[in-house]
Amino acid sequence: MSRSQREIRRLAIVNRGEAAMRCIRAVKALRELEAKPLDAIALFTDADRDAPFVRYADHALRLDAPRGAVAAYLDHDGLIEALRATRADAVWPGWGFVAEDAEFVERLREADIAFLGPSPEAMRAVGDKIAAKQLAERAGVPVRGVARFNNKARPAMQGAR
Repeated sequence: MSRSQREIRRLAIVNRGEAAMRCIRAVKALRELEAKPLDAIALFTDADRDAPFVRYADHALRLDAPRGAVAAYLDHDGLIEALRATRADAVWPGWGFVAEDAEFVERLREADIAFLGPSPEAMRAVGDKIAAKQLAERAGVPVRGVARFNNKARPAMQGAR
């Protein structure tokens, strides 16, 4: 069975607060609706050890956070280690943190953990605003402005970042 067809039984949440609570509620509702095993795993730091999302999750794992709580959610190595420790099948990133991190999604692929979100290729395609508008134009979506830059302007634009 391919990764895209594999059943998810252990979903790790790489987010916190209300974002994590929304996902946990959805996991529990889906579990009840489908009558299939599906566990929500909260990853948390000491800053959130008493937070509702940690208590409401089926399982919770503390992330080491020597550089602070936010850094723990951006540490690819630490996250992959935590995901392996929890035997997560998939990751829901919510928004922020690693939700738009193509490199992290590639690391998940290498670890054979599904990512509930866009592929790294899609992230890269739409992460560059000019390329995203050009992609939209090719798909027949009406766009305004910048997409009509010629490719000679691109190196100058990149140097200005």
